[in-house]
Amino acid sequence: MQYTKYGTKALAIQADISNLGKIRIMFATTLKELKKMDIIVANAGVEVVYLPAIDITEEDYDKLFTINTKGAFLTVQGGAKHAGDNGRIIYISSSTITNILEGKALYGSSKLAPMYLVEVLAKEIGQYKQLEEIGMDIQPLHLRIVSAALLSSC
Repeated sequence: MQYTKYGTKALAIQADISNLGKIRIMFATTLKELKKMDIIVANAGVEVVYLPAIDITEEDYDKLFTINTKGAFLTVQGGAKHAGDNGRIIYISSSTITNILEGKALYGSSKLAPMYLVEVLAKEIGQYKQLEEIGMDIQPLHLRIVSAALLSSC
């Protein structure tokens, strides 16, 4: 689905990011339609809710890590290969990586690994060219939960 507003174009593509072939098609489609990529957003996640760490099965692990970790990793990696000058790569994580919650061990850990990749990519790309020279920006984004009581005291 293509969006055009304010003189810019955006393309939203739904893709199975657990499959490298589908990710490649996603990037190829975007390049064909838009000719370049200014912003790549990796925002995907499935969750096994309120499952104690000692009860996590291999099937649970494979399901979450295939999408939340592998899929996000391959999307961010592909974004780094295809983002143009002044491009942005944004990985949207989860508040669970800083807000440790019972029953969220598998989900939180699956969202943490891509955060590390984002930090490493920023350093590695900077080794080849200064990020400022090519204008590329790679940013992790994770939302933090703020207590309503804390906000009301401000």
